[in-house]
Amino acid sequence: MYIKSISFAKESSDGISWEIDDCYFNKINLIAGKNASGKTRTLSALTMLIKLILGDDITENNYRWKLILINENRRFIYKLKIGNSQILAESLYINDEKYFSRDENGQGTIKYETKDIFKLDFEVDIKEILLGNKRDKKQHPSLEPIFNWANSIYQFKFGDDLGRKTLYNANRNLYENQKSSSDKAVVYKFDNGLKSFSDDFKNKIIQSFNALGYNIEDILLVEISSNNFILAIKENGMQLEQGYLSQGMFRALSLIIQVTYLEFQSDNNITILIDDIGEGLDFERANNLIKYLIQKAEKEQDKMQLIMTTNDRMVMNNVPLEYWIIVDKDDNGKINFYSEKSHLKIFKKFKRIGLTNFDFFSSEYYKEN
Repeated sequence: MYIKSISFAKESSDGISWEIDDCYFNKINLIAGKNASGKTRTLSALTMLIKLILGDDITENNYRWKLILINENRRFIYKLKIGNSQILAESLYINDEKYFSRDENGQGTIKYETKDIFKLDFEVDIKEILLGNKRDKKQHPSLEPIFNWANSIYQFKFGDDLGRKTLYNANRNLYENQKSSSDKAVVYKFDNGLKSFSDDFKNKIIQSFNALGYNIEDILLVEISSNNFILAIKENGMQLEQGYLSQGMFRALSLIIQVTYLEFQSDNNITILIDDIGEGLDFERANNLIKYLIQKAEKEQDKMQLIMTTNDRMVMNNVPLEYWIIVDKDDNGKINFYSEKSHLKIFKKFKRIGLTNFDFFSSEYYKEN
């Protein structure tokens, strides 16, 4: 399953604060835009909805979403509207057939799959997401792909430390960040990967990391106090613990460890979200990291969707335009999107000119009629 599109709006008492209108995705995506243009907000709108589907409490704010997912030959259209700490509307259509809908009173109907023509009436709490409330593998098996998808989304904030200041305790119940879903849990994932997949796991990480332009000989777990571990690398015969690595070097190492862990560990389709990809890396290594991610996503297109964001010129120049989604926020807070899917003629016309990808962005050529 993969995301085809998302629409989102945050409403305030005096109108719409900001809005995303039909952002369409490919299997591989680079969301490019200036600072404060809406790149991170687009990812946040998606991850906020996922947390609600998986059981987070709803907020007092007024939000609405429309999410389209594709799973093999089925299209799922899910809509949700919340406000004043309650569900105002929720519906799901599968291949244009209504699967369920509910109103602000929690009342509605849902398809009962063991009897294809039968619709069940229901009433749920106005604060509960129906999608989670009605999860039942026997009565409603068509909901399972949505939950499998929501549980297989991993976000990495490349501009943050990605676990550089985080240790791993052998007692896994001590730390909240020792979860596969946390982008700070890199030491935990490395240890678990070694235990589960032996040296094949570590050797693949070293090979991928050195292909970026580094030259390490080994990756180690170092016990710094009772049952507390951190990462270290061996380079030119010297052992360097994670706190002594540059931010860029550790971010790249952490991302490769975590992506490799997902590759080895996951049998399901996965969606990888990376905010500010390449931040803190030099040109060569940022370019090589992007190539590594795109090549992996191209190879695993049947089971991986990759969505990255950047405002970095060198990153833009090294990602093919067919993967681009340019974001541009207007004065009313609406975030507009430009991609080959939505503006094919403009993208094709620019490719014939022969300028750099960054020229396409910096000149705002994508706005040409």
